[in-house]
Amino acid sequence: MAEERNILDVLPSEMVYKIVAYLDLKHLCIVSRVCKLWNNITKEYDILWKKYCLALPDACKENIKKYRDSGYTWKETLQRTSMDKARERVQHNWLDGRFSHIRSFKELPGNSMFPLDKDAWGEILEAEERRN
Repeated sequence: MAEERNILDVLPSEMVYKIVAYLDLKHLCIVSRVCKLWNNITKEYDILWKKYCLALPDACKENIKKYRDSGYTWKETLQRTSMDKARERVQHNWLDGRFSHIRSFKELPGNSMFPLDKDAWGEILEAEERRN
């Protein structure tokens, strides 16, 4: 029985890069999780993630610079900046009272929770107390 080979095993790495570079962010993320080989390709060509970092809103630029200056890859920078943005959105929703009417964790929408630090939760609790 002949050994099965992955198409990406036989193509020159420059060609693989050119193929993967056509992917949108959603599919690039999927490719990075298919197998170790494909994940390594997205790591080897970290520049693939740069355009998605630079396409983030201007409000994210400071975080991007901070992560890049700290030595994070473009992929890690994108992940961390996206998580920061999601955390800010959740905190903002809590501070605005969007979830004030909820009395049990079972009533919380799936995207309403996020790991927040104690200062953020303190702000949220103070805002809730002012509302009541």
